[in-house]
Formats: sequence, structure tokens, C-alpha cells
Amino acid sequence: MWYCSQCKDHVRAWKELHVYRTPPILIIHLKRFHFSATTHRRDKIDTLVHFPLEGLDLRDSVIHREGNGIEPVYDCYAVSNHFGGLGGGHYTAYCKEDDGTWSNYDDGRVTPDVDEKEVVGPAAYCLYYKRRDVEFSTKVVFEEDGDDEEEKGDGAPEAATGDGDPLAPSEDGMDVDRDDSSSPKEGEGVGGDDDVPALDPADLDDIGLV
Repeated sequence: MWYCSQCKDHVRAWKELHVYRTPPILIIHLKRFHFSATTHRRDKIDTLVHFPLEGLDLRDSVIHREGNGIEPVYDCYAVSNHFGGLGGGHYTAYCKEDDGTWSNYDDGRVTPDVDEKEVVGPAAYCLYYKRRDVEFSTKVVFEEDGDDEEEKGDGAPEAATGDGDPLAPSEDGMDVDRDDSSSPKEGEGVGGDDDVPALDPADLDDIGLV
């Protein structure tokens, strides 16, 4: 029973949880461990959870729609498995390849073309889904050093000098580099106690210090 703060009584109540918006990549973490009040330890849950590999439809559960024909329909592309208990175990993964087949990744060993029925098992721990409008790119682009240097040489801005460069730090900033080798002008100090002008002995006599 739930206590209602308005009627000041315990009444039956229903709690609803709405999903406002779903991400392009959806990761579902299954609860595989629970605390046992009898043994006072966390036990592993090996219950088989049936989940779809294609067409996870969340249109009836999502309040906000992205528009432009984007629907919250997902396809599974990877499953992380856990074997063992909380004190120690082993992880493997099923991944969907570009040709639509599934592979089993177990440390350094990869077993290709496994049956989809093996993917949905009691060891499934984390489920990875992608929205159907999302496309994965496996193309790797390598830039040659010569082209990269040429691009930097043609398009890179010159070093900031403060002469008409709006990005150059101002003179009153903390990042202005100064040339310590140049000598100060006459009547100027270079920092520290030298910034205090020298006093004439006659001035010291006037203020009663001598």
C-alpha cells in the first residue's frame, strides 16, 4: 500500500515509468546478481532472458519521436556474456559481422558463423542494440605524412604576434611572452624591488627618516 499525502491514507497505487527519448545506441544491462538474505552474499542469476536479435520495437514505450521518419526500432549487433560468479568469472562476446553472420569472441579465439540460437542464452549480460537509421562505418582512412604537412603548411595560421591578430593575447594577459634579454628603458624597472623608484636623501630628511 502507498501512503497518499493528499488523502492521508494508505491506498493502492500504480507507478508508471515512461521513456521520453531513446538513443541511437541502446545498451541493456541485465541484472545477473542479487543479494541473498539467507546466505548474506550475492548470488548469480542464470535465468534465460529471451530478447530479440532484430526488430526491438519501442514505439509504444517512447513519448518523444525524433521526426524525419526516425523510429525507435533496434537491431542487436553484440552480446556480452558472463560465466562464473561475483568472486570470479569469464567474459565472452557474440558480435554480428558485416555479412550478417554471428561470431563468438573468446579471448584470442574467434569462432565464426555461429548459430543465432546460441546468441540468446542464460549467460547474456549486456545487450547492444543500434537504431535502424544508424550505419556503422568500418572504413579506415590513413593520411600520408606529406599531404598532412602540406595541408598544415598552406592553411595553418601564422604565429600570434599581436600585430592585428584578434586571437593574440593582450599585453595585460598572463600568457604574453616577453623577451628577458632586452634591457629596460631608462627610468623603468624590470620587476621586483627594482620597480620602486630610488628616493633622494633630501626626501628622506623631509619625512624624518634621517
